[in-house]
Amino acid sequence: MCRPPRSLLLLFLLPLLPLLPLLPSTLTTRPAASAPEALPDVPREDLVVLELCAAHAQAAVQGPLGEGLDTEERARLQASILLATQARLAALPVAPDGTPFPRDTARAERQVCAFEAWKAQVYVSSGVFPKVWFGYLDGQWDTRADELVLREVVDRAVPLANAELARLGHDFRITDQELVATWLAEGGTLLLGDPRAAEGTLDPIMDIGLDSLVRGFGTWAPLVSELDAAFGTDIGSTVVGERYREDFDLTESILGTLVMLCDERALLAEKLAAEGRAPQHTRPLDMQFILTSLHYNSGLLFSEGRVAMIQGLRTAEYLHEVSEKTHPRRALLPVLPPGPARARLLDGEGYPDQWTSWNAVYHVLQRYSSWRALSLFTDWFEEDGELAPWSAPPRVYRPAAPAPPRVQPEAPPEPRGCRSVPAPPGLQALLLLLGLCARRRAPQPS
Repeated sequence: MCRPPRSLLLLFLLPLLPLLPLLPSTLTTRPAASAPEALPDVPREDLVVLELCAAHAQAAVQGPLGEGLDTEERARLQASILLATQARLAALPVAPDGTPFPRDTARAERQVCAFEAWKAQVYVSSGVFPKVWFGYLDGQWDTRADELVLREVVDRAVPLANAELARLGHDFRITDQELVATWLAEGGTLLLGDPRAAEGTLDPIMDIGLDSLVRGFGTWAPLVSELDAAFGTDIGSTVVGERYREDFDLTESILGTLVMLCDERALLAEKLAAEGRAPQHTRPLDMQFILTSLHYNSGLLFSEGRVAMIQGLRTAEYLHEVSEKTHPRRALLPVLPPGPARARLLDGEGYPDQWTSWNAVYHVLQRYSSWRALSLFTDWFEEDGELAPWSAPPRVYRPAAPAPPRVQPEAPPEPRGCRSVPAPPGLQALLLLLGLCARRRAPQPS
């Protein structure tokens, strides 16, 4: 039997979420014996997650995000958030053979439902939405082996760096969360599972953003030597004259990022002191991360007002104004003021493409909002930014064994395609109601 894709059927179900309490009990409750006939290919847990997502979207539009909107506009905004949420659910990982990975309802609610509702608020107020970093530290799925390396290296290397910082008299310290977030933002998200990382063929500048490695590795040579001794690596010989080697592996990319963080924060400390501003260690961790990220990205010390604006995710007006003023000399940023940004979501246009761009504030907002998301929607880090106590979960994915050779059937196969199969009565009623909803929601001719 040929069935509709799960993602397509879930999309059809979204308009019905507010109506679920009104539907007949035969559609909203499914005895085990009749489950396959009631909603083919839609597990009950998917409906549960979608109902949870509807609640988070509704709460979001009842807050500042929906301020000033009437009931109909809030409903449209809620539907827009739900559509983005459904797209995330449909895009959750699958094995190479197309088999969906097991889904944890509690995790899906926190990292999909709650996150997508928060993402809409961040996009409207800041002009930039966070990148999705969930899954890079859970030790599961197809990148499990590299994730476990990331956790181990960070857990062992950061204390060595902080001991060197203390020996040199610096008052700031590196946190695990800062190193993980910086590494992910500078290219780590593309390296997990990349065979080049295992082969040791990574370019430390092009692949992981260690642009100032010549200065940094020289300045921090004692730390580099200590890290090499602890991990059996050789990043100390990276720079050869005026050239550098292009043979980093995963571990070396993480260690290199840690060295550059120490270097950038030391330079930042000098600039803060020169202007008589508060030192890094006296500031909250999120402000330390913003200041460091801005300097890491641009080499500049930004004003306290700009840092506070990023911290409060209140940058939409500023970024839009800067973008308009510098155009056409620079490419326009995909940023709108809060009003037009919310209108975009109201009209169902979704989020714009958001690539890394020339503006440091825009660039850092991508990583800072993701840093915030790791704090809000995971339990991977303690309040002080250190990795939380953790045990690797059991392996839930193994590469499938090679398929056996196909045997030619004795009889010719049936023609490919869908056969006409009557829908169960409950599904017929559901599809009829979907059709009515679609007709009511369709735009009318002007």
